[in-house]
Formats: sequence, C-alpha cells, structure tokens
Amino acid sequence: MHVTLCVSGKYTGEDFSNLLRERIPHDSFYTATYAGSDYDADFYMDEPELIYHPILDTEPYPDKESVDRRKAFTYNNDSGNVLADYFSTASKHWYKQILIHNHMMKNIPECDIVIRSRFDCIPSKEIDWEDFVKKSYEKDIPIGFNTLNLAYNYWFNRLKPMHDGAKFYINDALIIHPYDIWDTELVDTLYKEKKLKGAEEGWYQILSEPQSMYHESYHGGAYLSKYWDKIDDVDESLHN
Repeated sequence: MHVTLCVSGKYTGEDFSNLLRERIPHDSFYTATYAGSDYDADFYMDEPELIYHPILDTEPYPDKESVDRRKAFTYNNDSGNVLADYFSTASKHWYKQILIHNHMMKNIPECDIVIRSRFDCIPSKEIDWEDFVKKSYEKDIPIGFNTLNLAYNYWFNRLKPMHDGAKFYINDALIIHPYDIWDTELVDTLYKEKKLKGAEEGWYQILSEPQSMYHESYHGGAYLSKYWDKIDDVDESLHN
C-alpha cells in the first residue's frame, strides 16, 4: 500500500506540514498552492474565479444540517445577521480547497491512499493514523476529521463519530481517501456548471455521493491553527 500525503491551499505564512509528516505514516509527500505565492510548492495553480456561491447558489442536501446552513446564511433581522455577513464573504471561497486538491490529483503519481490536508492543520499525536489509513484502504471509503464544529466536542485528541450527523457531510481539516475514487473530470464539470458545493458538503459530493454515501466522519483528530485557543487539549507551545 502506497500512501501519499497532499498538503494544499492558500499559503498565509503558517506551515504545520512538518507535524503532518511526523505524525501520519506516508510514503510520498507533495504540496500545492496558488500561482504567485512565495511558498516553494511542488505544484501551483491559478486561484479559481468566484463564479458562483458554493452554498447559497447550490441546492441543499435533504438533511437538517444542509437546509439550516442555508437559512442561517440568509436570515436577517433588525440588527442584521453576523452569520450572513461572515459567510457571504468567507464561504464563497469554500470550493477552492476542492479545486486545488483536484489539481494535485491530476499531477501526483498514482498511489493507493491519499491523505489531504492544509498548511494550517495540526494533527493529533494521540490518534492511531495508521489504523485509519488501513481502514480507508480495506473498506475503500473516505474518512474525514475536524475538531471545531459549533456545538460538538472541542477535544482533538479524542474522536467522536458523527454517524447520522454526517450523512451528507465529510469533516475536512484532514481527509483520508482511496486514490481511485477521486474523479477529476467530475470536479471540473460540477465547477463549470456551478454545481460544486463548498467545504464539507463538497467533499461529500465528490468522495462519497458517487460511492453510494459510504464514508466516515469524526469530530477530533485534527484542527485548524486559527482555532487553537478554543480547543481544550492543545499544546500552546505550537502557537507561541
């Protein structure tokens, strides 16, 4: 089994890929960012154009999470809507992470398992990552991890399965997936047709929906560095 670790996204000066490489077993390692960056990456791509909104301009999945997300982003009252203001700006970029990973998938050598993460992602050293890599390979499924998720746990050294709460949703700070279930043409087509969804819904749309909704998603295991002060069991020295 050959495992390739892929780190991608917009480089903002933070790079915790050394921790990903130390803590997660892999055979090959590649990075990708946008053209014009001063980061010495293996692959570059032009930053995608924002031709539509990946949440507000796409149809929700038939579950409460997906429907409520769109309501929250658009609801307004007399005092305004902080969520709508935030997500009208931040969430419009949410399909870029999928598009840059797609660029990597077009360029990396064929392998068995791909681990996708970000420059600002910190993985737990307490998780048996080798076991999850084997599970992804043997069951032929994608598995997603993320610690910070609103009302759920804020412990990243513990894992909490999402079960039915992740029916149309793959946590996306770190994702393990078989190489051969990724369809680069599907990603390009959905984006051109303005149907590629954003963030967790988008990863589900590409990795799980074509495989009849078979995936696993967990709270815990990895977190994005900007949220470190909101998580209960982090090593503060990483952020000093």
